[in-house]
Amino acid sequence: MFQIFKFVTSPASWNCTLVSRLFAATFFVFLFLLIVLLNSGADVPVLQSVRKIPSADKIAHVAMYGILALLVNMAWGYAYLDLPSRWIRCQYLQLGSFVVLFFSLFEEFSQQFFPTRTIDAWDAIANLTGVVVFTIVSVRFAQFAKRSRYIRVFGIVSKESALTNEPSSS
Repeated sequence: MFQIFKFVTSPASWNCTLVSRLFAATFFVFLFLLIVLLNSGADVPVLQSVRKIPSADKIAHVAMYGILALLVNMAWGYAYLDLPSRWIRCQYLQLGSFVVLFFSLFEEFSQQFFPTRTIDAWDAIANLTGVVVFTIVSVRFAQFAKRSRYIRVFGIVSKESALTNEPSSS
């Protein structure tokens, strides 16, 4: 049977699944609240000081959407699209990255409906750059998790529980 998604490691076997999902959800809520504040035209003092730094806006786009892509990929067990392809390795087509990229493009497009915001193609390119760079990092984490069956990012699972594919009781 053809499966659309493949998981590098089973999220159910992770001791740290809840932690990585909480990190991803918390970061998403932070990013969402920041977007709401900016769309409402609120004057955020921290952002005024950041705007004084050259290219800080683009660096922030790369970092925020890239970190979100990394955390979502980790929370979803590094799931990737299993497509037959000769030109790209399928493990780089991670599901979380596609979701974050779609969200970032939707958010960038939605700025036209707010008088305090403007659409900027360079912001969309910075979002894409962050997602791509951190997807590569995510693939490296997934390769490490696949090789090392008992060491996980954000926690340690005992060797016995990793071999039996069950979470440890500690």
